[in-house]
Amino acid sequence: MIVIDLKDAQKMAGVVQRTLLRNSPKPILNGVLVEAEGGAARFVTYNMSAGFRVEAPELNGHSERFVILSGERFLNFLKVAEGMHLGVERRGNQVYLEAGEAKLKLPAADALEYPVLPFIQTFMEFPGLIRGLTKTYPFTEGKESISARAGVHVQVQSGHIAIEATSGREAARIHGTAELPDSDWLIASEDAKDACSIFTADQAVYAQRQDGFLLLSDGSEITWIARLMDGKFTDLNNIFAVQSVGRWITKRGALLGATKRALAIISDKGNRSAKLKFEPQFLRLVGESPYGDVEEKIAGEYTGEPRESGFDLLYLQHLLNQWETETVQTDLFALRGSTLGLLFRGEQEEYLLAGTLMR
Repeated sequence: MIVIDLKDAQKMAGVVQRTLLRNSPKPILNGVLVEAEGGAARFVTYNMSAGFRVEAPELNGHSERFVILSGERFLNFLKVAEGMHLGVERRGNQVYLEAGEAKLKLPAADALEYPVLPFIQTFMEFPGLIRGLTKTYPFTEGKESISARAGVHVQVQSGHIAIEATSGREAARIHGTAELPDSDWLIASEDAKDACSIFTADQAVYAQRQDGFLLLSDGSEITWIARLMDGKFTDLNNIFAVQSVGRWITKRGALLGATKRALAIISDKGNRSAKLKFEPQFLRLVGESPYGDVEEKIAGEYTGEPRESGFDLLYLQHLLNQWETETVQTDLFALRGSTLGLLFRGEQEEYLLAGTLMR
């Protein structure tokens, strides 16, 4: 019997469940691979885009490799299990689980048909990667993964890092520097979201590319594997090269507060936009919906002719949540159809929001 500290097992389960398949035509892919060797136990899940290896440091020396076929039931059992240890024993085509007074029997299978996931052999620290993915991910949310434009583009060239994403209208680019070899990755948007939910923004992660896979690790217990996308990412240089028709400067907190309050009133699936009216001494935010209307005045400095346009407030809120300075400066630029665009530039980040036509 494999014996693992229950807290370690629950930690592993909480991570690997993110890529557990539930409707695969191959039952083995709906399961959780259990590996025990070299004084450690690993749980592994896999799908067509990403997988996990999560390791626990202590067990009783067994060496085994098999799949618990009912992966969802196994992970649900661990969520509510109580006790000090988890016991896992395979007997033929069954696996027996024990935790405290609770016992569970689930079907098991050999792991010969389970996909072999690559594993990091050497580590290359990649500072700022998760924070950059966190800042850019929402700009690709909801887009189809088969398109290169649905991904998050990570490029390292001569020590300069650029992490880019675009929704087609809005765009984000995060800059940075690090002593890393040149590389060019395109990560599917949902995989980028998974990475951000597993690793914290300030966590030191280690990265390595193996063939068509990207591997990220915390350096000890968790290894996350994503299949990289093929295709060419949109060139954002022309998108960010805009000519300003005005400039607005205000306090981040004031604009964020007004945006949150407006979204709380007007937001639903079909409406997240409000009109922004730029005037010399303040910005007027006006939102209307069947649920109620809202108007906010945000003090600031504006240079340029009075202008107005509609903007998606959810994108604006995300941008302001990620902003790291107290003062927000944005350039206005003209779009087709008498609408505006907003270009936010920080020390290491650029965000572009495209306006919408509103009556």
